[in-house]
Amino acid sequence: MKKNIIYISVWSISDGLSTATVIPSLNIIGKACEEIALFTIERSQYNKKSFELNENIFHYPTISKSSVFSVAIFKLLLRTFKYAAAGNTQMIICKGSQAGAMGCLISLFTRIPFVVESYEPHSDYMADSNCWKRWGLKYSIQKLLESLQKKKALMLGCVSKNFYKKLLKEGIDSQKLKFTPCPVDADKFGFDPERRKKKRKELKIEDDETVGIYVGKFGGIYYEEESFELFSQASGFFQNFKLLIITDYEISRIKLWACKYKINIVALSSIHHNLIGDYLSAADFAFTNVKPGPSKKYCCPVKNGEYWANGLPLIIAENIGDDSDIAKNYEAGSVCNDIRSAGNSFIEIKKIMAMNNRNSDFWQKLIQENRSVSFTLNMYDAIF
Repeated sequence: MKKNIIYISVWSISDGLSTATVIPSLNIIGKACEEIALFTIERSQYNKKSFELNENIFHYPTISKSSVFSVAIFKLLLRTFKYAAAGNTQMIICKGSQAGAMGCLISLFTRIPFVVESYEPHSDYMADSNCWKRWGLKYSIQKLLESLQKKKALMLGCVSKNFYKKLLKEGIDSQKLKFTPCPVDADKFGFDPERRKKKRKELKIEDDETVGIYVGKFGGIYYEEESFELFSQASGFFQNFKLLIITDYEISRIKLWACKYKINIVALSSIHHNLIGDYLSAADFAFTNVKPGPSKKYCCPVKNGEYWANGLPLIIAENIGDDSDIAKNYEAGSVCNDIRSAGNSFIEIKKIMAMNNRNSDFWQKLIQENRSVSFTLNMYDAIF
């Protein structure tokens, strides 16, 4: 008998993270379910045309005008609880450990089993990035609920092998753990020489210009202005360097930093996730902007997989998920221990670029072994 499922995500349905990770999961789950009630947090203005859902998936957006994220979280929790308490839900699936915290609380009162996909130590991410204080209320509550998820969840999908191994050492039953890295559609993000030529012409990038690309956020668990110290060194190392940034961050501030550090830049916002592959094809290498810290070795930056699917070597800090080791072991990038002194990393990147065939099976193999959707399929096969 097919189940009725609640799926909780704290990201907007139109966010690139949702397009990259939530919707693919919904499409997988939807084949095994009668109905899915999708609960997300949305601002008053969100693009309803930016996504398509299967006919058995019903979206219940929690609209929040508050700039305080914890207010939005509380509103989402209440609305989802009311729906679950009304009955006819057989399982709750949560995207990430923040959503998992809500699923855990709802499960305690309703006895509906819950699963956490992309389980990770969010509380420690925020503390290591100096966003939360370890003695603060936000950290304490989230940390407590992450511990409860370990005990109460039907299954936990770990985003990195490092975190999977850590949980095993803590004594978590291997039967409730699955390795589920953020999957990447290798065909969708694969390198295309025609798209490269077209996009470089559109962006007025000359043939002799070396383009470094960064797609993502600034601030929080990511570097902010410090990123431009690294970008500036790239500008000094590569002759005719151009920086391509795609972000939802304030573009005017990005351009001010680029001016301050004397970087030739193209900065764009509001690029649909389905079009990102075109811009990746226009670039020559990529930057990963996650701040290092003790807990970051358990994360899984979505964009790294997309960079690699496009055949782009990347510059990454030490101990960022499994990806720093992947960059070293596959020679798919350079690990930079100090963003203020990255000269050796650019030498490595230049060597990789010189012998890089972006359409080779090498990149497909890397994705298949480390970012394949088959890992997510295996988890849901075990559940359903």
